[in-house]
Amino acid sequence: MHLEVDVRILCSKGFYVRSFARDLGQALGGCAILRDLRRLKSGRFCIEKAVALENLREENLYSIESIFSEFSYLEVNDYIAKLVKNGVMLDERQIKTKEPFYITHNGAIISIYEVVGENRYKPVVIFKEN
Repeated sequence: MHLEVDVRILCSKGFYVRSFARDLGQALGGCAILRDLRRLKSGRFCIEKAVALENLREENLYSIESIFSEFSYLEVNDYIAKLVKNGVMLDERQIKTKEPFYITHNGAIISIYEVVGENRYKPVVIFKEN
């Protein structure tokens, strides 16, 4: 027997939808896979305000500063900036937080970091210099 179910889930960050599908299948005595996933909202971005690629114009774009304005940030000196640009992990000597943050150097965003342990942070994005 094959069964397809459409599900709409309202969840917070960190919720694993694919794992939910697997667990649901097991709870029903079988197995399940996720055939399709469409995120309708993430933070302040929602599908109703989305613009098709063929209609995308410069006025539709957000600056990187506005996208990350709600995150904590750390302005670093030249020495730390060089380490960050080389992908070095940071620790409590630089910042203490439980949330992702971004690094600035001379007022420009150079990297985005995520928490990977107690007071340990790794870069997830390092921006190339212009």
